[in-house]
Amino acid sequence: MGIDFKTIKRFEKVSIGLLIGSIFPLFLSTMSVVIWFYFDKNIERPLVYVVAGFVCGLLIDWKFLKSWINNRYDLPLWFVSSIYIFYNVWMFGLFMGVPVFHVLLGAVAGYYSGKRIKFKNISSDYFPEAINKTAMFTAVVMALVCILSGIIAFADESTGGNIQGMFGLGFKITKPMILGITVVGGVLLVSIVIMLTRITMSITIKFKE
Repeated sequence: MGIDFKTIKRFEKVSIGLLIGSIFPLFLSTMSVVIWFYFDKNIERPLVYVVAGFVCGLLIDWKFLKSWINNRYDLPLWFVSSIYIFYNVWMFGLFMGVPVFHVLLGAVAGYYSGKRIKFKNISSDYFPEAINKTAMFTAVVMALVCILSGIIAFADESTGGNIQGMFGLGFKITKPMILGITVVGGVLLVSIVIMLTRITMSITIKFKE
């Protein structure tokens, strides 16, 4: 059975559309809650703020999303980089500062960057440099996420007890242990995101359509 490239392209288009189209509703609804928390705090109105922000995000999508999807491989790099950073921040909040799942975004970045290079018919001589730059970008973002996660974990007095209870450990988790876990875990996660970015991007570039 052959590969249905039309289905793949349709799935890719829908996936990228969802990634881009979710940004403004998520961001503006979150910012609306922040505005409510600092300037209103009426317990009867937080949902109003969330809905208002979400609707504003949908209006932005209605105006621009089709163009963004159709020109997805011509979008400015600062815009694409902002999307990647946004989802790292969003995942940081979603998983309460645990950066493990952030490595998956490296694969997304590698796939998009590989498709962008193929779309622009860039010379194969530039492939190694492009792969290195993309991997470096995802590594830097991952490193910053790990540093922030480590700072929060180190400053929170309950971190040691939480780790001890989570794994049923019979000994106390000390601050030096938390620091060691943060450093070793951070290096491992950065290494994984580099690997995923490079592998995914290389496979995407070489894939024949």
